[in-house]
Amino acid sequence: MDRERVELGVALDSLQAAVPRCTKLLREVPDPTVRAIGSWSVGDVAAHLASVFENNVAMIEGAEPVLAVTTVEIERMNSKWLEDDPDRDPAAAASRIENALERLTDQLQGASGDAGIRWHEGLTLDPATVLCLTLGEVLVHGHDIATAARTRWTIEAGEAGTVLDGIIELAPQYVDEDAARNFSARYELRIRGGLQATLTFEDGGLTIGRPDGAADCRISADPVAFLLVAYGRISVWGPVLRGKMAAWGRRPWLGLKLPSLLRNP
Repeated sequence: MDRERVELGVALDSLQAAVPRCTKLLREVPDPTVRAIGSWSVGDVAAHLASVFENNVAMIEGAEPVLAVTTVEIERMNSKWLEDDPDRDPAAAASRIENALERLTDQLQGASGDAGIRWHEGLTLDPATVLCLTLGEVLVHGHDIATAARTRWTIEAGEAGTVLDGIIELAPQYVDEDAARNFSARYELRIRGGLQATLTFEDGGLTIGRPDGAADCRISADPVAFLLVAYGRISVWGPVLRGKMAAWGRRPWLGLKLPSLLRNP
């Protein structure tokens, strides 16, 4: 997709704003054994977040990150990290994240956004995209932990929009091939206040382009709502009923199908 990429400074500023909220949340968790998401406890999510954050920073540092051959294998990689790391203290995870952010900030001082960063599946990304992925982890797992702890967690619209704008190019790597097999449709996605893109599904594959007026289904979505739907944290129905997402066009019902065509990032 030929588009203007998220600026490195914008991505870094957003990450630097979100991390202190997240680490404060981690240090205030009353019970790390409470179930958070799937089979993972709050302590599991905290340890996972710290591991992913450190691994993404290692990518940018040009160190030796752990890289998966395919995005499907990332889930197994995450499970192995948890098996190898018995520490489930959210406060310890907070310190790891803060230390990694400090290294990241030092690494990026005066850096351009053009460097090629080795990522999973043999792909090369720019630093801003890696930061957007990392920001997505912080925002979404902060949501997981706060929901489990029954406390407040705020995702700013601008932060969610930055994540979505930064990671849209990776959407083809997360197509659920079984769900998308024998399916063809063209979506025009409009994130309110930000990203506009065309998503064309064709028999198990996906290409991303600029809007050109030709779409089967057009979707307008609040950035925070779409982020949580895209990451599988909430159903599409809540945002639809609250006016946070809307679909129209020749085949508007396809808006409800879109989340099922993509695996969670």
